[in-house]
Amino acid sequence: MIDSKTVRAEQHVRATPSEVFRAFIHARSLREWFSQEAFVSPREGGHIWLGWSDDGYAAGEFTELEPDRRIAFTWAGKDVDRPSSVRISLDPAAEGTVVTVEHGGLDGVSADMLEQLDQRWVDGLENLASVWGMTGNDLRITRRPLVGMYSSWLLVPAEGEGVPPGTTGFQVLNTMEGSAAEKAGLLPDDIVVRLGDRPMVDQGSFATALRQFRAGEKGTMIVVRNGKLMDLGIVFGTRPTPPVAPEKPAELAGVLKDTYDKFESELDEILEGIDDGAAGRRPDEHAWSIKEVLAHLIPAERGFHDWISAFLIGEEVRVFSWNHDLRRESVLAAYPTLASMRDVLRKTRERILFMVERLPEEFVRTPTYVRMAQDIQVDQAHPRTHLAQIRRIAEAVRSAGES
Repeated sequence: MIDSKTVRAEQHVRATPSEVFRAFIHARSLREWFSQEAFVSPREGGHIWLGWSDDGYAAGEFTELEPDRRIAFTWAGKDVDRPSSVRISLDPAAEGTVVTVEHGGLDGVSADMLEQLDQRWVDGLENLASVWGMTGNDLRITRRPLVGMYSSWLLVPAEGEGVPPGTTGFQVLNTMEGSAAEKAGLLPDDIVVRLGDRPMVDQGSFATALRQFRAGEKGTMIVVRNGKLMDLGIVFGTRPTPPVAPEKPAELAGVLKDTYDKFESELDEILEGIDDGAAGRRPDEHAWSIKEVLAHLIPAERGFHDWISAFLIGEEVRVFSWNHDLRRESVLAAYPTLASMRDVLRKTRERILFMVERLPEEFVRTPTYVRMAQDIQVDQAHPRTHLAQIRRIAEAVRSAGES
C-alpha cells in the first residue's frame, strides 16, 4: 500500500520468527531472496548495503535489532535520494510468521519512485515466502526469460559478410530441446553477436541484454552463421520448475553419482579409438580440442569444493574463475595425457560426492541447502553440453584422419 509518505507491505512466511529474522540480517540470506548483492554488519549502528541487477542500491545503518521481533534501518540510495526509514515487524502466526514492512519518511519522493519501492518490497516479501518457506523457488529466477542456449561464454571473434571489424559474440554449443533458442532456429556453431539492442562485448553482455525482456516476450537475436549475418526472432520461454532437493544428503549424492556414471559411460563410447594425439588436435583454429574441453570441465567441477565449503561456514563463493584461460592451460600442463585428465576428473567428482553425503544436519535444514541441491543438479546440464561438444570434435578428428 502507498500513501504520500509511506510504503507498506505484508506477507505470511512459513518459517519461524527466528528464521525470518536471520533472513533479514545475514548478507548471504538477503542475497537469497531480496537483493543480488548485500553487505551487512548486524548490530545497532552497523551498516547495511543492498544492490540489485537493475542498478538500484540502498545504503543505511541499523537503528534497532530486537531478535525475532523487530528490525529497523535507514535507507538512502538510487531509489530514494535522501535518508528514509524502514521498520520490519515479525509476528508469530499459524504455521509461520507475518512480516510487515513500513518504509516511511518518503516526503518529496516522486510517484514513480514510490511505485518502484512498493514493487520492490512486495516482490521481495513474496520471494521471501517462496525461498524461506523451503520451496526453493526463487521467483527472480523462475520468472526470468529463458533462452535455452548453451555456450562456453567465452567471447570469440565473428567475421563475415557485413560483419563490422572487431565484432565479437558467444558461440553456441547446443540448445535445449523445445527451448526458445531451438524454436528460433539457433544452431550449434552460430555466434550470437547481439540480443535486442545490446552487442556482445564482454562476458556479462548476454545476461545484461536479457534483462530487457520478460518470459513470453518477443525479441531479436543477431547471429553470424557460416560467415553471414542473420536476424532470428525469438519468443522467450519460461524456466522449468527447479528440481526437487532430496531430503537427505545421501540421496542427493546418489543422484549425482548416477549422473557422473552415465557421463563416464558415454565418454568411454565417444573416445573409443581416440589416442592422445587425436585428443589434443583442434578441429579448426577457433575450436577446442578434446583435451581442452576436459581441461575446462576439471576446474569447473573443482569449483564445487570451494562452493560447498563456503556455504558450510556461512559464506558464499561469489566469483567463479574456472573459465579463465590460465586455469585451463594449467590443467593441460599438469595432466598432459587423456588418461590422466579423465582420472583427475573422476577423483574431483568423488570428492564432491564425499562432501555432499556428509553435509551436516543443521545445514540441511536451511534454504541454502535447498538452493545448493537444486543448483548442483541443474548444473549437470553443463558437462552434458560439453559431452555433446566432445562427440562433435571426435567425429571431426576421425574424419580428418581418414581423409
